[in-house]
Amino acid sequence: MRCWTEPNVRQDVAATFAREFELAGTLTPGDGILHAWLPQPTLLFTQRDARAPGYAQAAAEAAALGYAPVVRVSGGEAVPLDHGTVCVDLLLAGEALALRPSFDALAEAITTAVGHLGLAATVGRVDGAYCPGDYDIAVAGRKFAGLAQRRTQKAIAVHSFVLLEGAGRPRFDVAARIAAALAATTPVQSPDPCPVTSLAEAAGHALRAADLLAAIEAAAEECA
Repeated sequence: MRCWTEPNVRQDVAATFAREFELAGTLTPGDGILHAWLPQPTLLFTQRDARAPGYAQAAAEAAALGYAPVVRVSGGEAVPLDHGTVCVDLLLAGEALALRPSFDALAEAITTAVGHLGLAATVGRVDGAYCPGDYDIAVAGRKFAGLAQRRTQKAIAVHSFVLLEGAGRPRFDVAARIAAALAATTPVQSPDPCPVTSLAEAAGHALRAADLLAAIEAAAEECA
């Protein structure tokens, strides 16, 4: 698959999602693009979240914490993206792959890239993590990425939000606070150890966006 990286500018998330989906609609079956980019601080809500009675309060709390509230078309739960996050997305033609194979293709690319960073990643639900799903990606049982998908007859965009730098617990706490605002409940406290981590935290040393983007480019060649 082709690789497209944007390492130098933090992108508006809603505009980038729209741009990606438009590009995916121009692709032909057999042609895929792996797009790695840096998001502006954003709190991604789902359409279900936006219908919740507590959405206005949750969006206001997100903004107060420095996150732009954005409602995404893909599923899942509310997810914070910050300066330590790298988005890695797979763009495909609408008839290219069925639902699970589309997820599998991006999961393979990410686990391959993480291997280039000296870490062993696994795919599967991480209980206790925020926005849990069958395509959680983890190191040593702690989630650092999750996948979501938007698809129509003409285009597929599989999204992932990779925690590269920083610690997992502050992200868990933000997600718990937002989930509590949506449901008008008390925030859940993180277990110890926290079920969420970053690649740098898991590695025990600094990793930068350039490191992950280079690994993504290598993985794109290997997973073609």
